[in-house]
Amino acid sequence: GKNALQTIDAVKAKLESLDARPEEGSLLLPVDRVFSKAGFGTVITGTLVSGTVKVGDQIFVDPGHTAARVRRLETHG
Repeated sequence: GKNALQTIDAVKAKLESLDARPEEGSLLLPVDRVFSKAGFGTVITGTLVSGTVKVGDQIFVDPGHTAARVRRLETHG
């Protein structure tokens, strides 16, 4: 009934107000794919879960704690 719809609307509003990704804390980007592309080198794709990243940042890829440098960023969707 009407009360249930009001509750659903309240829950939707609360969820929409939450920050989906905290900018604080360590960079966490679970990797979905890794491939090589001519002219670019190694490319990784994933969804940023926490932290921030910008071109020029030095990051560490685990497992293996391999150092890498961010040369380019792209966002899709």
